[in-house]
Amino acid sequence: MSSSKEVVTQEEAAAVINGFWEMTDLAIEDNHNDKSIEGISDIEFWMHKLFNKVYGYMLKNGFEDQWQSISDRR
Repeated sequence: MSSSKEVVTQEEAAAVINGFWEMTDLAIEDNHNDKSIEGISDIEFWMHKLFNKVYGYMLKNGFEDQWQSISDRR
């Protein structure tokens, strides 16, 4: 997301997408347990922003099918 490396293969896209969903699962678990992360108590807000970045990047770079396929399996 910082543009220091481009995602250019379907495998790289899948790794980023899977990583996003794993972070989402962990954030949900932390939220249910009332855990804050380094002073952040509204993790839902930040995860929504991250979703927009990751999803937008995948769409913009032609990985919509990978996003959809992986997301459908969750």
